[in-house]
Amino acid sequence: WPTGKPGEPEAEREAGEALWVLNVHHAVFDAWSLGVFWDELSALYEGRSLPPAERQYGDFVAWQESWLTGTDAEA
Repeated sequence: WPTGKPGEPEAEREAGEALWVLNVHHAVFDAWSLGVFWDELSALYEGRSLPPAERQYGDFVAWQESWLTGTDAEA
C-alpha cells in the first residue's frame, strides 16, 4: 500500500516481514477505546489472558431501560 505522496518511495520491509493496517472511523474508536484495544491486543499477542469483563452490553441495556422509564426521563 502506498505510504507517502505520489513519486515518493514506499516504506521498505524485509522479506517475510508483515504489515498490519487498522483503519477505523473516529466514531468507532475514540482515544480511550483505542487505548483499551491496544492493551488487550498486546496482552493476547503476548499469550496473556484478558480479565473478565466488569460489565456486559446487557448491563448497559438494563441501566438505560431503567433510566428511560424512571423519573429522570420525564424531565
